[in-house]
Amino acid sequence: MKTHLRLLTVGAAGLTLALGSLVAIKAADEEKDPRNDVLAMAKLIESNDLEGAKKRAKTLDADLDPEDVMSAFSLRSEKGKGGVGIGDTPGAITPDGIEKKVQDLAEKKPLTPKALDKQAKALERAGYIAAAVAIAVQDRPPVKEKEGDKDPNDWKKWAGEMHQAAREFAAAAKAKNPKLVKEAATKLNDSCIRCHKVFKES
Repeated sequence: MKTHLRLLTVGAAGLTLALGSLVAIKAADEEKDPRNDVLAMAKLIESNDLEGAKKRAKTLDADLDPEDVMSAFSLRSEKGKGGVGIGDTPGAITPDGIEKKVQDLAEKKPLTPKALDKQAKALERAGYIAAAVAIAVQDRPPVKEKEGDKDPNDWKKWAGEMHQAAREFAAAAKAKNPKLVKEAATKLNDSCIRCHKVFKES
């Protein structure tokens, strides 16, 4: 009987250690999520510490896939995965994804002053996040040398344009100017489309 109890105790202890290890591994994976770096960089950009954001970008894994960084733009899922979404409350602003929201703002009528007043802070934050993504991927082109239409120099140029457009979008949202928000969203969306046509569709 005592042997069985000892075995049960050892087994329970082993299970506890295993579960603890899984939790630690999961926590480590979450810490490595590049979106966490993007959010930190966005805060630096918001506080006008552009150099700090650039330094943070250089600490990212050298083999990091730009697509993993750009996943921040995806729609936020109900389970808290996917992109970072628009604002703090999931689903409060739709579409709840930076890429889709910017597309909507670019292609549809300008927001009413009342609607913009409610969304301004969330849109401003989205602009800083987009600016951070641009910095994070600028020196990580998918190709190291020119391959057909894919030129790393174009990638870097378009990432720079995206960063500038994202900063203008954040400023327009902060100013709560519907016309400027639409113009900045159009500029930001166009910068993304130019890059996608070469690096995602070809």
